[in-house]
Amino acid sequence: MVNKKICIISPLGYTGIAYYDHSLSEKLSAIGFTIVLITSKFRIINPEVTSYEIKRMFSGTYGESNKIKKGLSYIWCMVKIYCYILKHKFRIVHCQILELPIIDVIFFAMLRICGVSIVFTPHDVRSFKNSNLNLFSNLMFKLSNFIIVHNKSNVAELVNEYHIRREKVKIIPHGNYSIFLNTELGKKEAREKIGICLDKKIILFFGNIRPGKGLETAISAFKMLKDCTDSMFLIVGKVSKNYDIGWLRKELENEFLKSRIVFRNNFISDEFIESYYKASDIILVPYENAFESGVLRYAFSCGVPVIASDIDIFKEFAVDMENCLIFKRGDARDLSEKIRVLLTDRLLAEKISMNARELSNQKWDWMESAYKTKEVYELLRVEKYEDR
Repeated sequence: MVNKKICIISPLGYTGIAYYDHSLSEKLSAIGFTIVLITSKFRIINPEVTSYEIKRMFSGTYGESNKIKKGLSYIWCMVKIYCYILKHKFRIVHCQILELPIIDVIFFAMLRICGVSIVFTPHDVRSFKNSNLNLFSNLMFKLSNFIIVHNKSNVAELVNEYHIRREKVKIIPHGNYSIFLNTELGKKEAREKIGICLDKKIILFFGNIRPGKGLETAISAFKMLKDCTDSMFLIVGKVSKNYDIGWLRKELENEFLKSRIVFRNNFISDEFIESYYKASDIILVPYENAFESGVLRYAFSCGVPVIASDIDIFKEFAVDMENCLIFKRGDARDLSEKIRVLLTDRLLAEKISMNARELSNQKWDWMESAYKTKEVYELLRVEKYEDR
């Protein structure tokens, strides 16, 4: 019989992963599990009441302090968490994205030595920031009892590139964002809240800005829409460290662009995220590579028209002209044509909005995700552990 006491570890509670942590923990609790979520001291999701317990044990591991200090803090936090797991006799630990694979490998090994089973949901199965870390990620995959990914492309990556046994990898789709949305928030109110003009059609690029996100392609595409004078391009998100955006600042000096692009290079707090989506007429997801996209799922949940690149993870559920528009990855001209279509065809925009929201509600239900996660826990065949 599966052990009902689960420790979920997710140090990145100060990022969008907090939505995932909360939704999964709530639904696992609803089907009978006792969940303890160990996360960051600062957390963007702070519900007044939860059906699970929250332990804010990651402190000093994020923010603007230097890397050495954050690294030492992370090691100390993992030591405390390891002691907490053993003290409270957890037999199953479910890890989300972890921050320091070099340290996390040791943590995984110590848990396995003590007989603790590990379920690992990496979300990004390969690092886009530092390829040297992928060796340690591979060791973490091998030390895990099961790995949960969100799509078939992730499975292929793990099996073909990391040589992980196929039966060890389970697909559980990322859930939607519906429970976080204010159904009464309209476009006018959303624009007023974030201080965006009411008389323009807004094209949004949202999220962490890094290489591979396709922002260069999006800018090039927007430059081709000089005749669409009623449109504005809104770029919102914090630029990743070590990513030089000098090219973007130079583009913004362009006489045509500087009056039609708004660039907000800062962290967006939880209270404003929904407003950015609902203030928009089109959301661009022009990624050149990705393993998952919370931006796309959030947009589908809101029912805002999406134009996405043709990478494999999107093609598993995105259908061109049905629930979104799809363009050829890296092709600015194709993207500009798709933007023009949505800017001018109101009926098509309404159709794909409705279909996107319907898919989100039907296929990305969190209760279904919880039951599938339960099946993974049951595969561990952990004997029920009773406290002494």
